[in-house]
Amino acid sequence: MHLVKRYTNRKLYDTEERKYVSLHDVADLVRAGKEVQVLDHQSGEDLTATTLSRILQREKMGLPLLQSLIRMGGDAWLRASSMLDEGRLEGLIKRGEVALGDLQRLGEGLA
Repeated sequence: MHLVKRYTNRKLYDTEERKYVSLHDVADLVRAGKEVQVLDHQSGEDLTATTLSRILQREKMGLPLLQSLIRMGGDAWLRASSMLDEGRLEGLIKRGEVALGDLQRLGEGLA
């Protein structure tokens, strides 16, 4: 597991690679199938979810998609990936809750 520490100046430090990393670097680790945990250097608070959501925002996953995943609750990523495989997200697209481009980017991110 890659332990990444976030310092007060918002810099991220990968303790395994022993170097400062960017949000893009953290995203690359996740895409490569690595487990990543982000902790605040001083308090030890787990900032993983916050960091990953910042990555999604920067990758322009779209607010409607993020809102839909939150509405889905709990294991939203797992369910979304299985729904993508089954083609069951058409209803969300038709209702305008999710844009097709967002779903395509989600699918690429899950792949």
